[in-house]
Amino acid sequence: MPTYIETHDETKPAGSRDLALGDDDIREYKRSQRERLATDHSFAADESGVTTIGYHTKVTLASGSAADKAAVTAAGVIYPKLVSGRYELCYIDDAGQVVQLTTNGKINDTVLAQTGDWMTSSVATARAGWTNVSATYSNKFMRINATPLTTGGADTHTHGAGSYAGPSHSHSHLHTLTLNDGAQGGSGRPDTGTTSTDATASGTGAVTGASASADNIPAYVQVVIFQKN
Repeated sequence: MPTYIETHDETKPAGSRDLALGDDDIREYKRSQRERLATDHSFAADESGVTTIGYHTKVTLASGSAADKAAVTAAGVIYPKLVSGRYELCYIDDAGQVVQLTTNGKINDTVLAQTGDWMTSSVATARAGWTNVSATYSNKFMRINATPLTTGGADTHTHGAGSYAGPSHSHSHLHTLTLNDGAQGGSGRPDTGTTSTDATASGTGAVTGASASADNIPAYVQVVIFQKN
């Protein structure tokens, strides 16, 4: 509460007051008005060279009540209201619709959001006017699309073998032969020799089968999602 030097006395000057003291009463009145208006306005005892006289330096709204103000026809009213032990800034339009603009001394995010909007948060407790819908979309990543809230994808994936073909190639085989030039059952000297065989070039067969299942999830951090009521 501001402390004022001059007392604002609306009974002065009395009708019986000496006219010679009228100038004192006028100066006292001016000082009392300046003191009170200077609570939220730019004022000075001497206005010489001051270009901001009468401008607001701040706006102090007095209420002391937990009740809403009355609506005013063709006007809007901004006022402080006692909510849970704190004065919050509120607005009421001419139709009587009340909007609480602050919560715990901060801008009320409910004022900015529209019904159905999402908000991600690291705090699991739903705020007033919001519903925690994290369970509905648990373990899903967000993706931009023209149709919101549709889902898709999977946590794992596999790869098919496709239709790959190996390169054309051939194989050589070396054979060792042992010959016996003696008669059957005889003791003739055995002869040995080698021969090789080249296979026909090939390698155009398709690969078949599929890969094992693999994890599809990159590194992540978990948050909760609130939806505006």
